Amino acid sequence: MIWFIILLSCVILITWFVRYYARKTVREFQNRAEQGAPDAQFHLGLLYDEGRCVPKDKAKAVEWYQKAALQGDARAQSNLGRMYAKGDGVLKDESKAFEWIQKAAIHGFFNAPYDLGLMYATGTGIAKDVTKAFEWWSKAAVHGDAEAQYNLGVMYVNGDGVPIDDIQAYAWFNLAAKNGNKNASQTRNTIEHRLTVEQKAEAEKLSEELSQKIHKR
Repeated sequence: MIWFIILLSCVILITWFVRYYARKTVREFQNRAEQGAPDAQFHLGLLYDEGRCVPKDKAKAVEWYQKAALQGDARAQSNLGRMYAKGDGVLKDESKAFEWIQKAAIHGFFNAPYDLGLMYATGTGIAKDVTKAFEWWSKAAVHGDAEAQYNLGVMYVNGDGVPIDDIQAYAWFNLAAKNGNKNASQTRNTIEHRLTVEQKAEAEKLSEELSQKIHKR
């Protein structure tokens, strides 16, 4: 019985400390955010977005992301764009989604180049432009984005925005497969049957060169 009481006391104490430091963290972010610090504004938005340390509040997340985004925080710009795209905590607005995701992509933030390529490919928030989609997916692909690598392969197969090129397609599918894209292996194997021995060797060499280029970044 005594061990149960000790264990319960420890749990209560740990819970109190966790809640205390969570409240302290929120207060610190709140104070710095209200003073105009974009990093704090982004993190406060993220807390509200994910419901960590505070009740989940998508509208407040949008409010703080917006403040940080207007000061050039690419993380906030990307998250804000996605929220406008989904209508998450704000009225859905594909044009505003494009505007913010484009800003984040220009800053080179994480998955924003992929998202921007997808918007160009589907005509979401902007006129459809497969050439622009190829351009932005290329940027994402050389930073290791497996989905972008796969999409480049598809574009080379279909001749969307680029000339049909099975060697390029194989190289990108091969790279995407190595980076975890689940569809790439099967699609690469389909392309392989169309290649000569020499073409396959060239495609393998190209894939290795692309892989080395990515790993140097």
